[in-house]
Amino acid sequence: MQNHSQFRSYQEVLTSRQGRSFSEAEVTEVLYQVLLQLINWHDQGQSYGFISLETIAQDQLSNQVVLLQGSQFV
Repeated sequence: MQNHSQFRSYQEVLTSRQGRSFSEAEVTEVLYQVLLQLINWHDQGQSYGFISLETIAQDQLSNQVVLLQGSQFV
């Protein structure tokens, strides 16, 4: 089981940057990681639903992107 405190939503990440936006390379990497997870879901015949800065999180230990669904991590 994953520790929920190790994750920060990208809304929180953006807020902590205090006005500094993400670079094109950072956005590309986040989208790449999100798309890999979505492909996996779709290959299993599932859909994800609404994606926003609140449903995409950063794993602070591995620096990987994690999709959130409600209070669960997928």
